[in-house]
Amino acid sequence: MLIGGLAGSAAALPFLAEPLEILAWVAWVPLLLLLATGRVGRGVTVAVSAGVAHVATGVFWLGRLSPAAVGIATLLFGAYFVAFAIIPWVRRRIPALPLWSYVPLLWTFSETLPARVTPYPTTWLNVGYTQAQVLPLAQLAEWTGVSGISLLVLLANAALADALLARASRRGWVVGGPWPSRGARLSGLVLAIVLPIAAGTWGALRLSEVRAMLRPGPRVLLVQGNILPADAVPGNAGGVLRDLVRLSGAAGDTAPDLVVWPETAPIRPEHPDDLEAARRIGAALSRPLLLGGTGLPRVEGERRHSNSAFLLSPDGKPLVRYDKQVLVPFGEYVPFVDGVPALRRRVEEYVWNRYGFLPLLRAGTELTLFPLVHAGRALKFGVLICYEDVLPSLAEAFARRGADFLVVISNENFYYPREMDQHLDMAVFRAIETRRPVLRATNTGLTAAIDPTGAITARLE
Repeated sequence: MLIGGLAGSAAALPFLAEPLEILAWVAWVPLLLLLATGRVGRGVTVAVSAGVAHVATGVFWLGRLSPAAVGIATLLFGAYFVAFAIIPWVRRRIPALPLWSYVPLLWTFSETLPARVTPYPTTWLNVGYTQAQVLPLAQLAEWTGVSGISLLVLLANAALADALLARASRRGWVVGGPWPSRGARLSGLVLAIVLPIAAGTWGALRLSEVRAMLRPGPRVLLVQGNILPADAVPGNAGGVLRDLVRLSGAAGDTAPDLVVWPETAPIRPEHPDDLEAARRIGAALSRPLLLGGTGLPRVEGERRHSNSAFLLSPDGKPLVRYDKQVLVPFGEYVPFVDGVPALRRRVEEYVWNRYGFLPLLRAGTELTLFPLVHAGRALKFGVLICYEDVLPSLAEAFARRGADFLVVISNENFYYPREMDQHLDMAVFRAIETRRPVLRATNTGLTAAIDPTGAITARLE
C-alpha cells in the first residue's frame, strides 16, 4: 500500500506547481510499472491506495478548510482508481497486449465518471488540465474537451512504461512476461510522439484562425476586493461594500460598460432592508453592476436563500438574477438536513451567526442570461458561480443558449494559493471549449480575463 501511495502521489506532482506540469507526460509511469509487474490479487489494493494518495496530494489545500473534506474527497474520488486494477489481470491473460492500447482509454473513461455519476460532480485533477498553458495542444479541447488531452498524456505514459518493462525484463530486473512485441512497443512510442505533435500543429493553426476572428467587445471592470474570511462577518457588511465601491471607482476614466464584483458580496439586493444600499451603490458607480449576493427565491410559499448573481442597473435596481445550480456539499448545503424544516432553520441560524455564511442554500434550476448593451448592440452573457466552471456541460449550455461571453464570480479565500491556479486552468479550458471569452472576478485571486483561445490577457494575483 505504501508503494502504491507513493506512486499515486508522484502522479499528482504536476498539479502542485506550474514548473512541474511538464512531468504529467511521465508522472504516471511508476504506477503503471507497479501494476503491470504486480499480482492480480493485490491490484485493487495498489490501485485504490494510489488513488487515495493521488487525490490527497492534488487537493492538499482542502485541509485549510477542513481535514474532513480531504478525507471525504480522497475516499470518494480516489476509489475511481480501481479501474487500474484491471492492468495486472490483463497482463496475466493477454500478456502480448501493450499498456498503451487500453490504459489511456480506460483512464479517460474513468476520469469522466465523477462528473456524471456522483452526487458531487467534478472534473478536478483531470490530467488534461495540466496542459492549460500549452495553448497549441489545449486547442484540441474545442473538439474533445479536456478528456482528449488526458488521453494523449496517458498514451505517452503507457507507451514509455511498455518500453521500460521490456528493457527491465531483458536485464533481469523484473520477472514476468512475455511482454508485448517490439513492433507493438514501437507503435506505441510512435503514436505517443506523433499524435501530440499533430494535435499541437493543428492547434497552432486553429489559434491563428480564432485570433483573426476576435473583435473588440465591451469594457468590463473586474474587481478583486481581497476579502478575507475574517472580513466577511455580518457586522462588517458596510465596510466590505464601501471597499468594493472604492476599488470600482479607482479605475479612473476607463468608462466600463459593466462592473463585476466577486461572489458573496454581503448584500441581498431583493430584500427590503438592502434596497437603499443597492441604490447608493448604483449611484456611486453609474454603471451596470454584476455582483454575487444572497438571493431570496420563493419555494413552496417559503423564502429560501440562494447563492446568486445579480445584475443591477446604474440606479441600483435589480434587473436579473441567476441562482447557482451546482452547490458544494457541507459548504452550501448539508445533505439530509434540508428535508427537516425545523432542523434546517436552526442549523442555518447557528452557522450564519457564528461563521457568517449560509449553509443551506437552494439550488437554482434555470440558465439565466444577462443583457448588456455595447456600441448599440445587444449582447448576452452567462454567469458561473465559483465551482460551476469546473463543469464543462454548464458553460457549454450557456454558449448554446446564445451567451456572447461568460463571467465567473468566485470566492476562494478559504484555500491555499495552489487551489486558485488549478481553478484558473479549468477556466482556460472553458474558454477554449465554448470559444467564448471568460472573465473571472474573485475575492482574493486569481482574477483574470481569458480570450477565446485560452490566452490569459489580464490577471490579478
